[in-house]
Amino acid sequence: MANDNWLLKKIDDVDDKTAEKMLMKLMERRPLDDIARDRDSRTRLVPMSDFIEEAKLIYANKGKVQGLSTGIRAVDEMTMGMLGGELIVIGGQSSHGKTQLSTNIAFHIAQSGKRVTFVTMEMTKPGITNRFMQVARTENIGHLQIDFQQASSLDHQDISFIMKKAKERGSEIIIIDHLHYFTRSQDNMSAEIGIIVKNFSEFAKVHNMPVVLISHTTKLRAKQRPEMQDLRDSSFIAQDADIVLMVWSDLDGSPEEVEVLLRKNRNRGLGVRKKYLYRDDGGLLSEDEPIKEREIKPNEADISIAGINFNEAAEKD
Repeated sequence: MANDNWLLKKIDDVDDKTAEKMLMKLMERRPLDDIARDRDSRTRLVPMSDFIEEAKLIYANKGKVQGLSTGIRAVDEMTMGMLGGELIVIGGQSSHGKTQLSTNIAFHIAQSGKRVTFVTMEMTKPGITNRFMQVARTENIGHLQIDFQQASSLDHQDISFIMKKAKERGSEIIIIDHLHYFTRSQDNMSAEIGIIVKNFSEFAKVHNMPVVLISHTTKLRAKQRPEMQDLRDSSFIAQDADIVLMVWSDLDGSPEEVEVLLRKNRNRGLGVRKKYLYRDDGGLLSEDEPIKEREIKPNEADISIAGINFNEAAEKD
């Protein structure tokens, strides 16, 4: 045990460049038959006819919500649902509503009786639980089947193991808040982000689960709606995503209004491209615009006593 601890400390002391060289050396020593078996598995060919029956279902349901519903009709009209193996990116600037949209989606799916895995490293577990209470408008949310990861810090490779455990527990979707917490490199952020997003896309396919990934965007000009190229640090985010949704709010004008913008839908096309949602003081997003009470100015009011309208009388004078 003492020797093991000493060896682990020595490994921790090795810088990244040296560790990479050591790993390459170990890979070179890997038996050729192991390499051949692995390569044979990954290069196997399968006939298209194996997938005809599944494809028929997709073909027959064209124009309908497929897979999981977000529980928000307006969003479903844009995405047409979320299928296993899809990577769905929700992007936006800070405070514009991307985490709020994600928690609403998680809440509606869990409210329908399905299990959801919500990976959060931005907020504490009590903090995100409070968010769900605000969406539900009640403290009584113990019936919701929502799981969090136990650790507060994760490597992006951990997500595959989390997805495996989530699937074993019956989860039907995993939501990750957010992409930029997985980055470590300061030298080549774009390349690292590209690798992480590609891995998340592969994990979604391997585990046949939809993955919702929250991403920051770059800082934009006032009134400027975000485009796919505005996803922060890498063009690979949009490239590997199956669906890209952007959220935007006029924080200085109408902060209660959230625009949801569809920028990409690889498998079901770009039909409805924009919808409006409205947020209350809590966390719930609704399709119904709140009724605003019109402020009555003093000179607009009818000042009348005993049937005499003094505003009208003043105008005649």
